[in-house]
Amino acid sequence: MLGVPLIIIAFIIPHIGTSKYIMIDEKMKSILIVDKSVDNPYQIGKMNRYLRSNRIGFHGYSPSVDINSYYHGDNVDLTMGYCDDIMCRLSLDGVNVTLLLNPMGLNLACKNADIVVSLIPVMTPYCDNIHVIDRFDVWRHGATTIKIKNGRYDIETVK
Repeated sequence: MLGVPLIIIAFIIPHIGTSKYIMIDEKMKSILIVDKSVDNPYQIGKMNRYLRSNRIGFHGYSPSVDINSYYHGDNVDLTMGYCDDIMCRLSLDGVNVTLLLNPMGLNLACKNADIVVSLIPVMTPYCDNIHVIDRFDVWRHGATTIKIKNGRYDIETVK
């Protein structure tokens, strides 16, 4: 009799105050955006089977879940933002994130951004007072996860 309420609570708790995540692999070949309020994760780049099963499984999804993906050449409107050939602009729980995909957008990437994730090295003068994670940061610190909740973010690395 006590088991039924516990099962119901177990299904409700993961959806209360869920965080949003941006997960960057150690070679910056794949960026995974997880927002439980949108239901499906979103991927930029390509993810191998190992990363897919570990990352997707960590968030409670089946590894066979259909993941929306962005590849260069697509213009994609998302519920959380948009992607084009130069950058993705996302708004996750009050935090503005720019994913810079092309060096042509370097001077625009930091406008109205709280965090910039860049596939290319970023010079500091462009992004003063903005947290930047570029290829060298990931090379030094390993795979990176940005947890976003209630307008704040926390960055965790494996090293």
